[in-house]
Amino acid sequence: MKLEHKVGQLLIIGLPGTQLDLMTRGMLETIQPGGVLLMGHNIESPQQVAELTSSIRSLLGVPPLIAVDEEGARVAGVPIGAL
Repeated sequence: MKLEHKVGQLLIIGLPGTQLDLMTRGMLETIQPGGVLLMGHNIESPQQVAELTSSIRSLLGVPPLIAVDEEGARVAGVPIGAL
């Protein structure tokens, strides 16, 4: 594994949208982060999240940690019923 990818494993990054565009794909392939944090703006439906996480995993050499911003109670990072 390249040194750059070892450093990337220390990072958990966010994504700009609900799908991986060309720029985001390139970023994931270059950085090879150890994890991805999904926020409310990344989530539309269970099917969409399954496709997004599958796409993320297909680009990374090491299986990533995939986290969701969900605090519960009055603060909800993910729309109710989206997951």
